[in-house]
Amino acid sequence: GLLDQNQNEVLTSLHKACAPNLRRVTSVSMGQISLLVLATKDLLPHITSVETDSEATGLGGVGINKGAAAVSFSVCNRPICFLNAHLAAHAEKLQERNAQVVEIQRNIKLGKKLASGALDLSNRFEHLVWLGDLNYRVDMPRPEAMEHIATRNFKALLVHDQLRTAIQTREAFGGFREGPIAFAPTFKHVPGKG
Repeated sequence: GLLDQNQNEVLTSLHKACAPNLRRVTSVSMGQISLLVLATKDLLPHITSVETDSEATGLGGVGINKGAAAVSFSVCNRPICFLNAHLAAHAEKLQERNAQVVEIQRNIKLGKKLASGALDLSNRFEHLVWLGDLNYRVDMPRPEAMEHIATRNFKALLVHDQLRTAIQTREAFGGFREGPIAFAPTFKHVPGKG
């Protein structure tokens, strides 16, 4: 793909177009999963211990179509990690997604020096931010979900949110917090269904 062949060019163009007053700290890619970290010029001297890693969780645990790319660093001696993930798609793949989260948190090698022996990534940093295409779904028949979306009744959807359930049951993302949801979920367009 484009990022595989010209990743540096693409990231440099994005940087120049979107954030010319920021400086590049680092970037990491695994297949089509990329993460670019930028900071203001004033903040750069306070950023230390920059590390990158990735974990493939696709086909056979080696396919780079699924997994995560991660960056960690310290800002004023406070360790932080950003992790961009692409997890298994489709509603019925919930257990696979949850397993991928656990695998990624165990196998990403960032911050090991900071947290003497902590196995789980979430215990190695003051802040760990997950982002990307996590592919968690709303377990609800589509017509019912569309009705709630049309009336902006997002609370009714959240009761059936696979990610929220995984956090509450600690099957994945145990101990994490998700920000307030005040927007409609994204969903696959079905031609002829609106």
